[in-house]
Amino acid sequence: MLATLRRNQAWAVALGLNWLLWLWAITQQPQWLSGAIAYANFVAFAGYFRMAAYLPPPIQRAMHGMGVATGVLGAAELLLAFQRAFSVPTGWLQESLFMAGALTAAFYAFGLPGALERLGLYRPGVARRAAAGSLLAGAACTLLAWLFRPYFTPVALYTFVTFALFFLFAHQAALMSQNRLRESLLRVVWGLALVSLARVVGIIGGFDPPPWVTVGFTSLWIAGMQVVASSALEPST
Repeated sequence: MLATLRRNQAWAVALGLNWLLWLWAITQQPQWLSGAIAYANFVAFAGYFRMAAYLPPPIQRAMHGMGVATGVLGAAELLLAFQRAFSVPTGWLQESLFMAGALTAAFYAFGLPGALERLGLYRPGVARRAAAGSLLAGAACTLLAWLFRPYFTPVALYTFVTFALFFLFAHQAALMSQNRLRESLLRVVWGLALVSLARVVGIIGGFDPPPWVTVGFTSLWIAGMQVVASSALEPST
């Protein structure tokens, strides 16, 4: 990753500015933390499409879909930043974008194992087991979270998607490591696992999170998105 950034100095500057924005927001202007997350999402959005150009069509479609989902989530975070900073009434649109982005990400992410299997990179049946196991684990964790902190249906759906994606990406990272798949694609999956872990931390923190949860969530999210973005710069590995 460091070697990649040295060969792409403009990209390295963009990623560094993301952390400066995060540090300024976390210490001085917390209402702009969502702006730092939106920045990371938009950089990753560009990275997805840059990387997809060098991948086989089935995987390319999954990358495009997750890129669009990331862009939608970035727009939602940007609206949230404006809402907090300027009291702009964007609640309904922001929540709709969050849900649309999460569901779009889930749709294309759960299609990725099948695409890899069709290319002969997974043994037959692996994709089905990966999807089923992740969905079951996500449902169990969502139920457990609900027992500790009951919430209404849209939040339950978002929580389920978060947990299911975390287990899916963690499992994919393990499978790709064993099969020695393209390093850049493996790093994308690791980045998405970090992003999903960030959401898990956010869920643990609840609606009024303590400072350590805010720091953990935002730093994990930005780190994950930057891994995704930087992986897109090394299509030949």
